[in-house]
Amino acid sequence: MRFNGDIRKSVAIAAMTLICAAACGGATKEAESSPASSPAVVQSSAPAVAAVYRAPKKACDGADTATMDAKLTNRKIQREDVTTTKLSTMASCTLAYKNNIVIIQMEVYADPIANIMFDGFKKAEAKSSTLTDIPGLGTGAYSYVDELTGPHVAAWDGNLYITIVIGTLFGEPDPAAADLLPPVVAATMTKLRG
Repeated sequence: MRFNGDIRKSVAIAAMTLICAAACGGATKEAESSPASSPAVVQSSAPAVAAVYRAPKKACDGADTATMDAKLTNRKIQREDVTTTKLSTMASCTLAYKNNIVIIQMEVYADPIANIMFDGFKKAEAKSSTLTDIPGLGTGAYSYVDELTGPHVAAWDGNLYITIVIGTLFGEPDPAAADLLPPVVAATMTKLRG
């Protein structure tokens, strides 16, 4: 994602949030109505002993971005929100670096049902993007590149569903930026494990 100023940055962040909210609702309904209808997307299953994660009190405190901070410069918290419902706690952390914006969303469920969100989003995203599975990251994880918003990683484990996206503010996106995402997801999972 590229921006030429604060207004475009704010609009893009708002758009990504709306896209996420819209996809979440549609993907969840679709997953509930036909969970195994797509042979191209393998459904996740809950492990016999699920890891238990705790929701952070402050969103950006829950995200472990040390590996990213070492590569990127001028880290600033743009926005952080924590919303709790009966079903889950959603923590959203938006970070600005010198030339990148990073959005990390961590959803911790009261019950170990994060695979439902993961499967629904994965199925929806597979219709428009090429997905790459990431073995060894949680119970299930995949990555993809959206031409508008940049590289994404989504993962689930136990009662945690986590997504991260990195966009470029100015100039052309750096293909190596995608490599920064899985270590942040892994470190965040470790940090949130109860």
